[in-house]
Amino acid sequence: MLTLADHIEVVENDFHPSLLSKDNIGQVKHFALQFPYDITRDVGFESHLAESHGWVDFLFSVTKRSSGAKILAGEFPFTGVSATPALQYAWGKIQRFSSEWITPGSFFNNCIDTIWFEFDHGVDSLSEIPKMFLGIAQSQEQISLNRVSFASDLLYNFSRVLSENPINIDLRQKITQCITLLPEKARLYHFGFYLSTKLIAVRLVLVNIEFPSLIQYLQAINWTGDISRLQTTLGEIKDRFDYFVFNLDVGSEIYPNLGIECYLNNMTQPSDDARWESNLNWMVSKGWCLPGKKDGLLQYSGMHKVEHFYKLNYLNSVNHVKIVFKNAEVAAVKAYFGIYIRNFKQ
Repeated sequence: MLTLADHIEVVENDFHPSLLSKDNIGQVKHFALQFPYDITRDVGFESHLAESHGWVDFLFSVTKRSSGAKILAGEFPFTGVSATPALQYAWGKIQRFSSEWITPGSFFNNCIDTIWFEFDHGVDSLSEIPKMFLGIAQSQEQISLNRVSFASDLLYNFSRVLSENPINIDLRQKITQCITLLPEKARLYHFGFYLSTKLIAVRLVLVNIEFPSLIQYLQAINWTGDISRLQTTLGEIKDRFDYFVFNLDVGSEIYPNLGIECYLNNMTQPSDDARWESNLNWMVSKGWCLPGKKDGLLQYSGMHKVEHFYKLNYLNSVNHVKIVFKNAEVAAVKAYFGIYIRNFKQ
């Protein structure tokens, strides 16, 4: 029986050892054995560029109308995860959410297009309890027309389906404030959280915010980070990339860290766009990226054609880098790269 590991095996020799060591790719493949072959068509990896280890966090996405969504909802057997109480809780919630998600007319069916699952690397293995990022449907006009109502509906339905207990009222107010005070053209792109019995914090992934509006927005929501130092960092990167996505962590306070995802237009790859090499060299000079990691990203490209159940293209892709700003400094820089698995016609 084929599994997600069979997809990864197709491209395992494409990874530079600075990005994924042989031991780590073995861990990833072993972890992926528990997931069905059709659960995803987008697989991703997250590498810390200034750290010398060759391990990654592992990600995959599931879209609303895919076989993966039906698998998660329990329409096909899915018994891969271990049976500890914490895992039973987490994956039970995922199944409950997914069952409603694929039901036409439900709140989540109307408002969520995609889920990203992120499995963090621990001491010697990947966590089986994922972080979840719910992709908010761009077509939802009520998001921009009535943000207060949307925030209320999102938090109510999240509590009803995915949380053991109601969201703490202080956290609820902070999340609502962050959504409703967004600049006019900005929007919530993903709503991220860790699956546990008590919601401590969430990650709001925000798009369509220009740098001047970002500073005004952070001041309006009482962000606890260093605005002046952040402006310096933004000034250094604003001309190196084409657009940015922002990760804001909200819990007992609006936390002082801010993730800045940096993209080039049209998903151009290192083999096609010289700015990748220029930007990575600059990050090496800043101490944000090791030379070996830079080389690994620049070499990561290509395509494979494979026939398992059906003919597939495997497209290697460097997606973006994320600069994690915390307090008054850049705390980490990460790269996200992965595989697009697509049908092809002869």
